[in-house]
Amino acid sequence: SARDLSGYTSYNEAYHQLMMDIMHKQVASTNLVLKGSDIRRMFVDGGFSNNPLYMNLLASSFPEMEIYSASMSQATALGAALALHGSWPQKPLPNDIIHLHYYGSLVQTLI
Repeated sequence: SARDLSGYTSYNEAYHQLMMDIMHKQVASTNLVLKGSDIRRMFVDGGFSNNPLYMNLLASSFPEMEIYSASMSQATALGAALALHGSWPQKPLPNDIIHLHYYGSLVQTLI
């Protein structure tokens, strides 16, 4: 809210600054969650998982982690169904219920 928007020469420049601002907050909050953990994989779902700029910024912010965007239809309903899966008939889970896309670090990509 304190940013002067008149300083941007294009929508594209302002959008990229917005994404950097969002990433700054994302990194700070994620570091609070990860503090002291040995987690090495991050799965992102929802709207931002479809944003290549966001996902690449995230990967470059956490180069020591494997970053994946995850996409699936009806994710919440599927999660509830998987939680109950042990009570279902003994049919195996399908192997294609989720699509993952790996994002490497931008630093690694540019080198």
